[in-house]
Parts: sequence; C-alpha cells; structure tokens
Amino acid sequence: MILKTENLTIGYGNKAVQRNLNLEASPRDLICLTGTNGSGKSTLLRTLAGLQPALNGKVFIANKDIASLNVHQRSTLFSLVLTDDIDIDRLTVRELVAMGRFPHTNWAGALSHNDHEIIDKALADVHLSHKADALINHISDGEKQRAVIAKALTQDTPLVLLDEPTAHLDLPNRIEIMLLLRRLSVSTGKSFILSTHELDLALQMADKIWLMTPQGVEIGLPEDLMLTGSFQSAFGSESFSFDAIDGHCHIHHIKTQTTVTLITHPDAQPQVAWLQRALIRIGIQTDENSETKIHCTPQGYKLNNHDPIYPTIEQLLHNLEI
Repeated sequence: MILKTENLTIGYGNKAVQRNLNLEASPRDLICLTGTNGSGKSTLLRTLAGLQPALNGKVFIANKDIASLNVHQRSTLFSLVLTDDIDIDRLTVRELVAMGRFPHTNWAGALSHNDHEIIDKALADVHLSHKADALINHISDGEKQRAVIAKALTQDTPLVLLDEPTAHLDLPNRIEIMLLLRRLSVSTGKSFILSTHELDLALQMADKIWLMTPQGVEIGLPEDLMLTGSFQSAFGSESFSFDAIDGHCHIHHIKTQTTVTLITHPDAQPQVAWLQRALIRIGIQTDENSETKIHCTPQGYKLNNHDPIYPTIEQLLHNLEI
C-alpha cells in the first residue's frame, strides 16, 4: 500500500469539508479525484501533500505518518505537480526536469552519472528528449505539462499527486496527458492521484475514482460508479444525464412538434448518426409515420426521395421546411 488515510477529516480552521475518509492507493493505481465544486477536491489534495494540516485523522505514505516528517523526508515519498504556469527565463527543459533530483543529491546539489541517466529516462518517458535543450518559454503548454511530469518522475517517489494536470490545455493535449499518466502508472509502478474535471477521460482512464460530493466520498471503479448511478446523482440535472450504456453526457434538448422519418442505406450509418445528432440539437423528432422523409445515403441526403441529393447536413436542413 502506497497511501492510506485513517479517519481523515479535511477543511479550513474549524470548518470540515469532508469527514472520516479512509482512502487507499496501491502501486500502479491511476486514481482520478473528481466531484462537484466545493466538495473538497483541492483541500484533499493539499492535505495529502501536507500543504495544509488535517483537522483530524492521519495520512500515511509508505507506512509513514507524513505529519511527523520534515520537508526533505516528504520529498522522497511523494512529488507534486501543480497547475501554476511556468514562466522562467533562460531555463531549459532539462534543467527544469533535473530539479526533481535535488532531494537525492549532496549538499552542493551536484548531479551524478546515475542522476543524469534518470533525467534522460524521464525525458524519454514523456517524449521530450528532442526538446531537452529548448527553453521552457519556447515550448507549447502541452510540452510544459509533460516537462513538469518528467520532473516529478525524476524525483523518484512512489506517489505522484497532480492538481488538474489537464487544465488550460486543448483537447488533443488533454487526451495525451491522460494517456501518458495511464501508461506511466503501469510502466513505473508508481501511484498517480490527480484531481480533474475531465469526467469523460476519467471514466476511460482511471483504475479508481474518488467521487467527492457534499454528502461524502464514493470510491470505486468508474464502471461501477456509473452503473450505480453515482455520477448521475453527483453531476446530473434536468438539463443533461449520463448514458447508462456508454457513460457519455447527453443534453436534454428542447423538442419541437416537427417530425421526420429517416430511411437509411446500409452503408450510411455514419451519415445517419450525425444527422440524428443535428436533428436532436434543433428539436426535430424522428417518427416512422411522419410525412417528411429523409433518405440517408453514402452520397448525401434526399428529401422525400426527390432530387437533388444534398451532400451536407447543413444544406439539407436549409431546405427542410420547419
């Protein structure tokens, strides 16, 4: 067991946000910490990292009570990746990553041959070897995030805590970062705990989810929490819901009185699926008895089987009398 909490109560001053938490993290775990605003995600992460004291209970990392450890001792047990923007002039990617080795160096901070090998491996693990000598301010936001993750890897701790590691990144980089953490949790044997609002990615990537609500914390596999309705209870509303089959979020669109019948070609399934999405978005319902019929073919769409064939959904909707 890498991390364990015993009857942990977290909060600020005399105000408790969550009480009596008994949490565990094992080697190779990728744990996503998610929940509603104000449920204590950041407070829990800061308490686990020792940045603020627990109101009650204990946090153990590698069987050691972190409250009894000094800063140097803690730095050998866990590393922390924050969302703070990195804006340091004249610092290269390699120099930033090398900072993770300082808990293991002598008083002069000299790096050994072994330290350099660890740094090289961390850069390779996050696919940044080719940017090792680039200045931090000259690389993309996604590359910066991978660089601070590499710094955490060089610190060589059994536990890595990450606060919103995909914040401020575009969709491709958010996916890449989550895939990277998924791969690293397996290849390094470390435990990764990250706070995130990326529900779709958490459902697909996490070994466990710590789902935080004002009523408490639910712990389980993402699939189990979806099947029990925990995600719907925590996040759902009259405006949207989570699909019980695939977990995707579905918006409850306003419906009009307009209906259409879809007549589909066997090879036009992608066209049908995206047309249905467009119809739902503008409130048109499908009804097999509707007088308005749309023929979906691989080449495009016909209204009531009359020419012309509209090659795009936009052109079809423009000519659909609503």
